[in-house]
Amino acid sequence: MRIVEERDNYVLVEADGRWAVVERRAGRFYPVRDGPRDGRGTSDPAAAAARWSDEASARKALCALDERRRDLAERLW
Repeated sequence: MRIVEERDNYVLVEADGRWAVVERRAGRFYPVRDGPRDGRGTSDPAAAAARWSDEASARKALCALDERRRDLAERLW
């Protein structure tokens, strides 16, 4: 498993040709998905991956999450 790219608290990871986006907060990794999430987190980004996909789809998801985060931050400030 390797971390390929980071955008704020979102991390793009790759493991054995599978790609996923996970969220990192306070040194723990959490799955990115709709609905409630387990609040425990993990120290292993690969274990936190809720959805594995191809590289293009994962990169698109990372960009969309980062854009959503920036839009929300602009509204709050």
